Amino acid sequence: MTKFAGKSVSLRVEDLKKHPVWQFVTSDDREVCVTPVKRLPASSLRGTLLATRVSLADGTLCWALFGTLTTKILALAKSF
Repeated sequence: MTKFAGKSVSLRVEDLKKHPVWQFVTSDDREVCVTPVKRLPASSLRGTLLATRVSLADGTLCWALFGTLTTKILALAKSF
């Protein structure tokens, strides 16, 4: 994949399968977008979205996005 930036709400399951970690970036028009992190494992998850499949209580598998994963700055984790 070449350079891609899109709104996090427009990510498709195909995007998440190919790139499970996404970095927040600011576009030229000052809109917050995401771009894939291509080198894994990532050195830090700060400022990222992490995609994975989760199992719901009824056993249904679906995709989920987790953001602001940090153990160092609790205020960031609470505000997301």
